Amino acid sequence: MVRKCLAAMAVLTAVLALGSVTPANADEQRPLHLSADMKAQAPVCTASGFTPASATIAGAAANVTFQLVGTCPVWWLTVPELGLYADESADVETIDPDFLSNTDAGRRAAVLSYCDDATFESCAELSTSFVLRRYTSFGGTFDATPEPINELATLRMTATLQRYNWETGRFDPYTPTNGVAVIQFQPVGGHFFDYKEVAIGPRGVVNGAVVARLDGAWRYRFPGNIAAGAQFSLPDYVEVR
Repeated sequence: MVRKCLAAMAVLTAVLALGSVTPANADEQRPLHLSADMKAQAPVCTASGFTPASATIAGAAANVTFQLVGTCPVWWLTVPELGLYADESADVETIDPDFLSNTDAGRRAAVLSYCDDATFESCAELSTSFVLRRYTSFGGTFDATPEPINELATLRMTATLQRYNWETGRFDPYTPTNGVAVIQFQPVGGHFFDYKEVAIGPRGVVNGAVVARLDGAWRYRFPGNIAAGAQFSLPDYVEVR
């Protein structure tokens, strides 16, 4: 449940004005911030955070199951800017791209509250954050040429990085600031490993070149950033003569 639809915004505005978020599974509200009475006594249980701390969303709604990292039986997480709420008995939130703006991507403040029990008499809260990322893709654009190739000749590879646009429902070419893609190589019988970095050019075009020495598969890896998810291109196998 994320903002943008007017009804949802109205509900969220009213909720935040009261300083609380309503759990989906309960009639009563749990406070966004603990009162002095609730944190007068420190809890015996422990909590260091929650998982997952991030989500990458493309064009379909995604159910995110939150879990406490710790021992407290009672907890709740709120991400006010995104309208997200989860607790120990309603731990699944649906993030729907139909209700997202592109500017929602990035790191958002979150509050994690936890208690020894449901009397809420010994509680504590942790200021933390949740990262929401837009999905990225190389699609089927990766291509290594020529194929086959002579040993020690220059192998060139190209691809286009794209990022999903939540507002238009399509992919757009993506050139992150100072962005790089990593050329990866997998020799026959081996595993992919990082080979070298290549700058991502205008309109998301990535042009790289290597000296061909061994048969194997090549691909690009985009490491992602605070607002865009990591991604791999499809591999391309090249035979070296």
